[in-house]
Amino acid sequence: DALVGETGFETDPLVVVLGSEGNGLSRLVRETCDSIAGIPMSNMVESLNASVAAGITLYSVARARREAGAAASAK
Repeated sequence: DALVGETGFETDPLVVVLGSEGNGLSRLVRETCDSIAGIPMSNMVESLNASVAAGITLYSVARARREAGAAASAK
């Protein structure tokens, strides 16, 4: 699994699918996704609230898209 914002889809249209707290994604949903990305966490954190995970993910995607756009502009 990749990290959020590092999936290789930074410039493509994107759908973000969030798993449930603690359990993550079901097998069928996981198999449907093109890429699975995780949020790195310390071992002191068991799981994240879904809204917190969404905020971290969307911020990471936005940052990766800005960086990809800046790199493309610099060429």
